[in-house]
Amino acid sequence: MTAPTILGKPKRDVVAGIGLALSQIKIAERMTIDDMAEKIGRSDEMMAQYLAGEAEMGVTAWLRAVETWPELPDRVQYNLDEAEKAFRARQRSLPLTRPVPDVAAA
Repeated sequence: MTAPTILGKPKRDVVAGIGLALSQIKIAERMTIDDMAEKIGRSDEMMAQYLAGEAEMGVTAWLRAVETWPELPDRVQYNLDEAEKAFRARQRSLPLTRPVPDVAAA
């Protein structure tokens, strides 16, 4: 038996892509999980599961999310793009430390 697919991708990848897209929106709009949950009429526990890619969104929640964040479908598609995944996999992290002032403030 083959694993279920959505948009030609494994279901777990799509659910994870939705979670990543929601996380990107959360960060970009500086929202809390509670803020996001309220906007789509779900509990904060359910929203946390969506963000973690652990739960599928029902149709009502998805439609509310798309109405609230019209860029959501494009972000999901972007996150599912194989070329983008390969590009991100090749990127290196750049750890930077914040400079510490020599003199303490008075």
